[in-house]
Amino acid sequence: MKALYISAITILSIGVLYAGYFAYQHWGFFDYHYTLLTSEDVTNYQNELVRLAASDPTLAFTRFNEVLEDDPLSYNSCHGLAHQMGHAAYDAFGFGEAMKAQNAVCGGGYIHGVLEAHFGLLQEEDLLDSVSSLCSEGSNTCYHGLGHGLMIALDLDVSSSLGYCDLLPGVGARNCYDGVWMHIFDLEESGVSKESDLYFTAEETQGALALCAGHDDIYKSSCYFYLPRILAHDQQRSFQESVDLCALVEDSFAISCAAGSGHSNMKYHIANPNASLEACQAYKADELMNACKEGGLLYYLYSLETSDAETFNVEGVCDSLLSQQDRELCDKVAVYRSGL
Repeated sequence: MKALYISAITILSIGVLYAGYFAYQHWGFFDYHYTLLTSEDVTNYQNELVRLAASDPTLAFTRFNEVLEDDPLSYNSCHGLAHQMGHAAYDAFGFGEAMKAQNAVCGGGYIHGVLEAHFGLLQEEDLLDSVSSLCSEGSNTCYHGLGHGLMIALDLDVSSSLGYCDLLPGVGARNCYDGVWMHIFDLEESGVSKESDLYFTAEETQGALALCAGHDDIYKSSCYFYLPRILAHDQQRSFQESVDLCALVEDSFAISCAAGSGHSNMKYHIANPNASLEACQAYKADELMNACKEGGLLYYLYSLETSDAETFNVEGVCDSLLSQQDRELCDKVAVYRSGL
């Protein structure tokens, strides 16, 4: 009996140590969500939606859309909230049932959250079978979520995560790359501890640039697209800093960075899309300015989507933009978006 007691204590100790190590590795992820849930600026609806997702995800999405309609500023942080809803649904219903309730609202953050929670419980030997079978072909939001999940399951091993993304069909690999890089550079999504070499502040752009440059070209477009996220969430920083950052990117990927700067700027200024698009004029080259606007419009349209891609309807959305040029560009991006 004494031997069994000692064995139980040993197993429990190992479990506690592993849990502590996992939390340390992903402290940035837990720290962000703790801050979000305890911040005085967070309104009651966010806690309400997480609770609803744990009991009835479909009802939670209905309520989510009501909130977004009533309070456009809530778009600024809705993707991270959707991640939390995915975590709550996974804990309550498991992977299969939680995925059945998937909804594209706020950039598909719910699906990303479900996949993060699922992959956090997998060991590497389980990943090979899971990666290729979890998403139905053509489900780009699901593939993106795999990138997040891989980073969690593989303890932030970028190269291994990208390698697993390579196993996915068609554009699924590219969407998975996006999830990997977003997991590093976007404060709202970050699973990176502040003590990690992968944690980049707005003052550590050289390290972030070097990380992108150190990978094969096939991964760089996604990396540079998400690079400006290390600046965009900071309201004290001007958009010009993102423009200056993109000026340091390898020439052949400058357009990716410019598009990413517009995409991320729109994310944090979604309540005022015209101002976000106007900021893109800081780019002097027309091709970079247009790439910036297209990136912003892609996020704008995607954030307003509240149903599956098959029923995506942008009618009237582009008409709200002030500039004729921006409306025409929006129509162009809408055609592209509807085909995703």
